[in-house]
Amino acid sequence: MISAAGACVMWKNEILQAEYFSAEEKEQVAGLLSEAGAVYIMEGFEHLYMKKEIRERILEESDDMDREEQMMLGFFRRAIPCEIIEHADKVHKCSYFYAEKDGDWFRERLKKWDMSTTAFSQAETRGNSGEITKKAFTKGTAVRYLSAYLGVPVKDTIAIGDSENDLEMLKAVGVGIAMGNASDYVKEAADDVTRSVEEEGVYYAFQKYGLISG
Repeated sequence: MISAAGACVMWKNEILQAEYFSAEEKEQVAGLLSEAGAVYIMEGFEHLYMKKEIRERILEESDDMDREEQMMLGFFRRAIPCEIIEHADKVHKCSYFYAEKDGDWFRERLKKWDMSTTAFSQAETRGNSGEITKKAFTKGTAVRYLSAYLGVPVKDTIAIGDSENDLEMLKAVGVGIAMGNASDYVKEAADDVTRSVEEEGVYYAFQKYGLISG
């Protein structure tokens, strides 16, 4: 299993690779997101964490959210409220929403810390939103790591994705498949395009490439 945008690789419940934010990195990212006026969640190996006042504010404003935004409330409610976000444990990445700054603003400031940001595929419904990760770890590096561990040639692997953080993975594998609801630049980077999530694109892709029988 690959999670945390490639920062965590597991196989049969064994952690093969895990990369966490340092205390300094958590402080730097939290400060940057506060400057950008964003709602953010630090995503740990076992728990989600939110600054207490941000969590309380977003939950209080929930009545004014549209249906798409309401679906995010469960994500926010699961987060542990923290007075000091730097105390969040084993943080792999940070997801942010409703930022007042765009991706270029974040990338320019994150590069000095060897970190990067990628946009969510649902960004248009949540303002400027995305995730912040360490630049050295992507889903592409994770696929190559797991392939080497299992002794499976990368050319024999298949991946499906729809977001910017899937790009490196789609380029790394033997066959990269974009979901039908993916952005155009994700589709252009892929070897094939399947149907959308709503149209059971994963099922049809698996069927097309012989991973399941019809």
